[in-house]
Amino acid sequence: MPNHIVAGTSKEGRGQIVRDYCQPGASTTLVREPNNPHDPNAVKVMMGKHHIGYLKAPTAKRYAKHMDNGVQYSAVIDSMFMPDNSEWARVTISVTKIGSNVPPTSSAQRKNYFILKEVSSGQHATVIRKHAQPDSPCLIKADKKGKTASVYLLVPKLFGLLDWPVKIGVIQPTQHVQELLLHHQRLHARLKDLQMPDNALPTSAVAVKLTV
Repeated sequence: MPNHIVAGTSKEGRGQIVRDYCQPGASTTLVREPNNPHDPNAVKVMMGKHHIGYLKAPTAKRYAKHMDNGVQYSAVIDSMFMPDNSEWARVTISVTKIGSNVPPTSSAQRKNYFILKEVSSGQHATVIRKHAQPDSPCLIKADKKGKTASVYLLVPKLFGLLDWPVKIGVIQPTQHVQELLLHHQRLHARLKDLQMPDNALPTSAVAVKLTV
């Protein structure tokens, strides 16, 4: 898990944000900033809605090309040192490629892993934050046009005696999954690699593994 220094933590009033929010183990998000006037490869480090700094330029360049191709990363604060009465801080983060903890090792396995989309809408985000856990059961159903498939989290109802499906996003099904949906109407699935920063809406940071 690569460890990187966060640059610019003392600029533009970020020092107070770092002091208030940055603690070892806290979740952060990497966000591309291609229109940055100083560096088109810029990658911001965010804590929820708070901007705490940037990846250093050489590091950002390595990540930017992958992020621009759709790769998603999660990060946590590894260390934070900030002297009293100072705006300067040394913050390091550990970065993980989403899905790297459960990498598919064969083409058959890769067919069963998907990144959940549209999870940043208010209702979907609320359900995920309240009920989702790694390995939470869910269902996948084909949408009417067939180009996407909706993912429903099975939320316990009636004192845990009944699971109620609640939509949490969509996936782009492969031809393999489309064929399965034609025959089975719905597929059972599990959530994997759930990453959701505190006080922030998720982006596409939930991977879905099918279990047919």
